[in-house]
Amino acid sequence: MDACRFVENAYFIKTLDEKYSKHTIIDIAHEMFSHFDGATMSLKKDGISNEGGFLAFNDDKWAEEIFDVVEYKSGYSTFGGITGANLAACTVGISEAMNENYLRSRIYQAKLLADFLEDNNIPVFKPVGAHAVYVKANEAFPHLEFDKYPAWSLTCAVYIEGGIRCGEIGNIMFGESPDGSKHTHPFEYVRLALPRRTYTVNHLHFVAKVFGNVTKKAHLIHGMEIVKSSHLLRHFTIWMKPINDILIEKEINRFRQH
Repeated sequence: MDACRFVENAYFIKTLDEKYSKHTIIDIAHEMFSHFDGATMSLKKDGISNEGGFLAFNDDKWAEEIFDVVEYKSGYSTFGGITGANLAACTVGISEAMNENYLRSRIYQAKLLADFLEDNNIPVFKPVGAHAVYVKANEAFPHLEFDKYPAWSLTCAVYIEGGIRCGEIGNIMFGESPDGSKHTHPFEYVRLALPRRTYTVNHLHFVAKVFGNVTKKAHLIHGMEIVKSSHLLRHFTIWMKPINDILIEKEINRFRQH
């Protein structure tokens, strides 16, 4: 089980499945984990920590074998190579993450961002989740074919327009197989991941406004092309550039003064 966002998933189970509406988050989490023999978790997600993670197993023999590898590569199994202060942060974070008031606020913030984006005529993937909002870049930039990478183009354009950092989920991430063969992925999304306990409502308004400003001049966006890439995790290592070295064409004022 990849448990990095098990708390948010438990909250959705509680709020969307009537059978679990009276259960606590921790009770739902216990049932979730009971269906698996092992779990991995990055504590930088639902652990609300700056670093850390864990492996968990229901078999002591498996755990002993893994601990041998961990101690050789990452440090003693009791701390995994991270400081005592960060271990404490992991402990507190995973506990605080199961607070229902916190979770309610977290899920509401994602919905609020999606609403603000839609108010600015930005197409958003529905239903909205918890940790991120996904913008449909191919609908925002309908003039760009998938080989011009509309999602990557949108991420660059909003950074230029307003300093907004986001990520591509599309043909850069999924358009090439490990063997190097290429194919067209059916979706071109931009992911706006929401850091926990960070943004105010005004921040979310600003993000939506920047996206709105960019899509109003969508016809001026040229698209992107690949300079070089690797086969493994190419969305992390790829080099891109604007087509014809111009991402956003300057609009010329054609009105004459009389």
